[in-house]
Amino acid sequence: MAAGDYVAIYAAVVATGALGWNVAQAVRARRDDVAVNIRWAWGDDGSGRDKDLLAITVLNRGHVPVGLGSTVGLARKPGGDAVFGTTAHDLPPVVPPGNGAVTRFSRGMAETAGLDLKQPLAAWVELATGDRVYSEPTRIRDVFERPD
Repeated sequence: MAAGDYVAIYAAVVATGALGWNVAQAVRARRDDVAVNIRWAWGDDGSGRDKDLLAITVLNRGHVPVGLGSTVGLARKPGGDAVFGTTAHDLPPVVPPGNGAVTRFSRGMAETAGLDLKQPLAAWVELATGDRVYSEPTRIRDVFERPD
């Protein structure tokens, strides 16, 4: 083999590796990277009176827009059965890359559904694909307790 053959083999190996890397990056960039969290909020729930509210935040950390469904809720653990679900009228249908959206519902709605806010609960948001994205379990009651 001549020296040119070795250079050609080396160039083919490097080009194949570069192509594989670019394909992997493109696939990774198109994945949904969505984070969900739940927090305490204070404000008007639509009834004209200020109340304790639960705010579920959806953050799009990916590079492509993420379509949202219209349902949010709470579960006892991530991936578990929904214990409480409600329609989120204030969520946009699409969250652009690097942005977020928030929906709120009254604390009373969750308590009426039989949820014990002293136990860890995971918030979830339904995506337009029908998949659910869950938050880490959070003890919501601790968030409502104010220091003296």
